[in-house]
Amino acid sequence: MQEHVLLLLCYPIREEKFVQSIPILSFLPAVRLVRKIVEALQAAPRHVLPEEHFEQFLELHFGKEEAQAQLETAINWGRYAELFTFQEERGMFRLEEEGEPAAK
Repeated sequence: MQEHVLLLLCYPIREEKFVQSIPILSFLPAVRLVRKIVEALQAAPRHVLPEEHFEQFLELHFGKEEAQAQLETAINWGRYAELFTFQEERGMFRLEEEGEPAAK
């Protein structure tokens, strides 16, 4: 299943192709959110943004619980892929710089 997620991250594909054949559609919101987080961090000064930046956006479209669940999934995926770090105690996202040791 991870191969399909990586494929979705790398190549734009039509969602309707997967509706009947791959249960990956439930992950699409998280994949899109990871991409949105990375793009926002790339554009941000010092490549740092607070968690509230994304929470507010998500809460406009989903309830508070669903927004938090989606954000938690995106954080886990982004950390695993070493795309960004998230400091829970400060609630801050930071873009991973290539060649930089990962922050814990």
